[in-house]
Amino acid sequence: MALSNRVRLTWRIAPMVAVAALGLAACSNGQDPTSEKGTTPPPFTSVAPSIAAAEQATGELEAGSGDSLVADLENSAGQKIGEVTFTEADGHVAVSADVTTLSAGFHGFHIHQGGECDGDFTSAGGHLNIPGNESGHSSGDLTSLLALENGEATLTTATDMVTLEDIENKTIIVHSGPDNFANIPADRYTNREGGQGADATTKSTGDSGSRVACGVIKK
Repeated sequence: MALSNRVRLTWRIAPMVAVAALGLAACSNGQDPTSEKGTTPPPFTSVAPSIAAAEQATGELEAGSGDSLVADLENSAGQKIGEVTFTEADGHVAVSADVTTLSAGFHGFHIHQGGECDGDFTSAGGHLNIPGNESGHSSGDLTSLLALENGEATLTTATDMVTLEDIENKTIIVHSGPDNFANIPADRYTNREGGQGADATTKSTGDSGSRVACGVIKK
């Protein structure tokens, strides 16, 4: 009877030992056991980067993300109504504009050759044109702004007609009306000079009306 009890006890202990052994094998993660009592090796040995290191890496990335210029747009009363940012990357200049208090509809939007925003903004001169440009459009031509009924206009566009060096200390102008980009088919329209298609004024201004906002482009 005693022998039988010992046999049953042995069979009960054996599976428990086997399960414990399997558990240790699964949790060891291929690491050597620790020599300190009451501890187990950690499941991962890689060290996470510190917050300071992460912030340093982020700062380095931002510092090398490309040069930029900015223009504060003001109306004829000297009130700031928007901002335009120019960032150079991948062979082009990205342009981002946020403008308020415009009349609803399209507004001509160009880089001008002058460096001042005085009075009615005629001091900004005509559209910027880089020597050697043979595209048929001014180097300073940009996509028109579209203002909503609340007067707000947001635009993200790009141009490869200029570089940041070309436009620094030049001006950005918002016009009162839409720009037709001199798209006047010669076989359909007679201009004010009696010729066919776009005349000199249309080619240089896009017939976009008066200047309602101006900003000097600078660092």
